[in-house]
Amino acid sequence: MSAFARHDEGQALVLIAIGMTVALLAAAIAIDWTYGLAQRRVMQNAADAAVLAAGRYLAQSVTYHSGTTSFTASAEGVYCEAERFLEANPPASGSADLTVELGSGTTWTPAPPSACPPTTTTAVPADTIYVRVTATTTVATRAARVFGVTTVPAGATARARLSGTPPVALPSLPLVQEFAPALYDCGGCLPGSPSPVTIWSINDDSSTQHGFKGLVDFSRYSSRHDPQQVEQLVTGWDRSGSPEAGTSPKPDRSGHCGGWWNTKGGEDPNQQNRQCSGTNWQYYFFQGALSTTTSWSHPHSPGQVVPSNLPPSRSVCAPGVRPPLAPSCEPGQGRVGDWVETITSGGSNDITGSLSDVLSDRGVMIIDPKAATPLSNTTVQSGPNRGRLHGKAIRIVLYLWDCAEVYSGGQWSLIQSNGDCSRAFAPGDPTPDRVHLFTIASYTVYQGLVSSNTVQGYFGGVLTDPTACQTCPLNPFANGVYLAAED
Repeated sequence: MSAFARHDEGQALVLIAIGMTVALLAAAIAIDWTYGLAQRRVMQNAADAAVLAAGRYLAQSVTYHSGTTSFTASAEGVYCEAERFLEANPPASGSADLTVELGSGTTWTPAPPSACPPTTTTAVPADTIYVRVTATTTVATRAARVFGVTTVPAGATARARLSGTPPVALPSLPLVQEFAPALYDCGGCLPGSPSPVTIWSINDDSSTQHGFKGLVDFSRYSSRHDPQQVEQLVTGWDRSGSPEAGTSPKPDRSGHCGGWWNTKGGEDPNQQNRQCSGTNWQYYFFQGALSTTTSWSHPHSPGQVVPSNLPPSRSVCAPGVRPPLAPSCEPGQGRVGDWVETITSGGSNDITGSLSDVLSDRGVMIIDPKAATPLSNTTVQSGPNRGRLHGKAIRIVLYLWDCAEVYSGGQWSLIQSNGDCSRAFAPGDPTPDRVHLFTIASYTVYQGLVSSNTVQGYFGGVLTDPTACQTCPLNPFANGVYLAAED
C-alpha cells in the first residue's frame, strides 16, 4: 500500500503543477486581455474622432455643377484629415495603421494612403455619403509574454454619415436676392476657391430691381394692407423683443424708434417700416421663422390673400437650373414658401453700416487652418476688396426669390412674361411689392468684404446640426455629419 500511496502522491504533484501553469496562463491572458480591451477603447475613440473630422472636411467641400453635386476635396485630403486626428489620439505605445473608405451606401472606395499634405489628387466619388475609418495597432503584452505571446491586436472601426440640411439656424438679414443659377453652379466653391461672391450691391442689377434693392420688411402685419391689420405670409413673426409676445423691446439702433424697438415692426407702414425696424433687423437679424416649405394654399389668419399658384414648369425649375432645395418646384406644391414684402422707399445704404457694426460687435476670428473659408488674418485675393484683411467673420443665410407680386386695388397680382414669373426681370416690369422665398443659401461674410456700397461673402461650406434631416441629399451650402452604426 505504501508504494501505491507514494505513486499517487507523485501524480498529485504533477496535476498541481499543471493546474498552476494553466491558472497562471489564464491570469496572464486575463490581464493582457483587459489591457487590450482598454487599448481598443482608446482606438475606438481615436477612430470616432478621425471619422468625424474627415466627414466634416468632406461635408464642407460639397459643390454644385450642371445639376449635380460633387466635392472639391480630394480623397487624399480626406485621408490626411483623418490621420491628423488619429495622430492626436495615439495608442499607449507605438503608432496606429489607418484605412479610410468613402461609401455610397452600397459600394466602398478606399482613399489612397497619402503623404500629408497630399502630393496627389484623387476625386471623391460624387455619390459619397459615408466615410469609414479603421484604426489598428498592436499592443505589447505584459504577462503573457512569458508564455511566448508578445503582442495582441487592438483596433476599431467608425462610420460617419453626411447629410444635407437647410442652414436655417444661421442669422438672417432683412435682405433677399433674386435667384440665379450661377449662384449654385459654382464649380469652384469652397474650399479651394479664393473668390468671394457679391451678395448685395447698390449698383448691381442682379441684386436690385427698379427701386427694390433687396431689402425686405419682416413686420408682423402687411404695410400694403394698411390700415387693416393683415399678417404677412411669413411662417413666424419676430417675437424676440415684443411686449405682444411677452418679451422686452430691444435698444433702438436706428435713432427712429424712440429709444426702444418692438420686433413686431409695423411702426411706419407708409415708409414700409424701413427707418426703425428695417435698420434694427440689419443689426439684430430676424429671429422669427422663414420657410420655403410652409403651405399657403389657405389663409392662416384673417384678411390674408392666398398667393399665386406657381407652376412647376417655370424656368427656375428646369433640369440643370433647379437648385437642390426648391420644394415649390414639385408638382402640386406651387403655394409653398413664404412671401415677404419689399422695402422700396430708400434706406439701401443702411445695410453696409449695420453689417459693419455687427461684425465688429459679434464677429469671430476664423483661425482653424482646416476651415472651409479663409483665415481671418489673411487678405482678400480677388475682387473689389482685394488686398484688404479679412478680419472678423459671421455666417448668415440669404433667401433667394424667384417670383414677385404687385399690390393694387386690394389685390395681389403675379409679375410674369409669357407665363413665366421666374425669368430675369425686364426694364418694363413693375417694382415688386412682395417676393416668394424660393430657396436658401449660406455665406460667410468678413469685415474686409463689406464696403460702403457692396457686401461680399464666401458661398457655402457651412456645417449644421444634422438632426434636422439625417438622410437629406447633400447640398452646396450646408451639411451635417454624425456617427452612424454599421449596417
